[in-house]
Amino acid sequence: MMPCKNLLSDEPDSCMIRVGVPKNLVGVANGKLEQVVETDSEKIFHWKVRNPINIYNISFNVGDFVKLEKEYQDIHNMDHKIQIYALRYNQSVADTFYNQVPIILKKLENMFGIYPWWEDQCKIIETCLPHGLCMEHQSAISMTDAYLYNYKGFNFTLIHELSHEWWGNNVTAYDYGDLWLHEGFANYTEMLFLESLLGKDAYNNAIHYFSNSISNKRPIIKPYEVRYNCLVHKDDEDIYNKGALFLHTLRKQINNDSLFFNLLKETQTRYAKKKFTSNQFLNLVNEFTKQDYSLYFDLYLNKNIPPTLEFQIDKTQKDSNILSYKWKNVFSDNFKMNIPFFVGEQKIFIYPNSDLQQVKFPKSKQYFFDISQFGYILFKEETNK
Repeated sequence: MMPCKNLLSDEPDSCMIRVGVPKNLVGVANGKLEQVVETDSEKIFHWKVRNPINIYNISFNVGDFVKLEKEYQDIHNMDHKIQIYALRYNQSVADTFYNQVPIILKKLENMFGIYPWWEDQCKIIETCLPHGLCMEHQSAISMTDAYLYNYKGFNFTLIHELSHEWWGNNVTAYDYGDLWLHEGFANYTEMLFLESLLGKDAYNNAIHYFSNSISNKRPIIKPYEVRYNCLVHKDDEDIYNKGALFLHTLRKQINNDSLFFNLLKETQTRYAKKKFTSNQFLNLVNEFTKQDYSLYFDLYLNKNIPPTLEFQIDKTQKDSNILSYKWKNVFSDNFKMNIPFFVGEQKIFIYPNSDLQQVKFPKSKQYFFDISQFGYILFKEETNK
């Protein structure tokens, strides 16, 4: 029997999972293994989840599993064991492949705070889901049996799913309409991991790559109080990459990494094992920055028309060039977004609005927009005079 509390806002405070399997197999589920009861015909595995957990996170797997363990010391210097349940015929490849987990987990703890579920363990379980699908089952991440490295010895889907232990499992959206709070943060975590591993250039390249994948078919925030029959419809997939680019752009607009990362940690602390909304995140941003980002949130999350900067470079003057610019879209004049424009080594911040503005600069200087400073904005250059 599985009583269903289907709404994200109605999360059970704990659960017990009992899996009966043939004696030659293993049943693995969320939480900590309490006991194994053996009968004449089967073994029954008793798993206990001691923390709140949403129904879509509850899972069990049955197979000829071998348990591997990886030593780990958390950011509070406490020792733990990360458990890997691999199918027996993949034991050797899994043992090597999952050496990356302690490295990933330490970077995520440094970014977001302590792993939330040590009481329920940290497990990675090999599954045979179709198309290599993976899933962020709380304290029991389901990973594909493909064992592929994406880049520099790391699997970025694994990074994504582990990040959901914070963004989605620890801090959970109150409504499915706010599911970008799970997926946008998880995708952005992949970028942050890449930055911590390989530096700013790798991070900026990822931002540029993701910016070409936005469809703008629908707004990121979906209507609330709808019992969706599809968790993420194909027309809603901007919640992943556009959600991540929104966070990147927010970071660059705040222009204070210490404050930005403290904001993320505070989110995890203040809303741990609680429900979370886009509006609560906005309020937290405004609290930390002492500024009002409501127009920015509205533009990127509630609308599917991206900001488009219309500009022109007048090169007809003898000693100078003139940059003319304005938003092609009509925004409130209270909408403030700084866009870096380099003239030689000098960085100039322009603040477009619906009126045409100009910047004059020496003709001898090279110039360019610093596109790495924001995630999703379109440029439309008018014909030169």
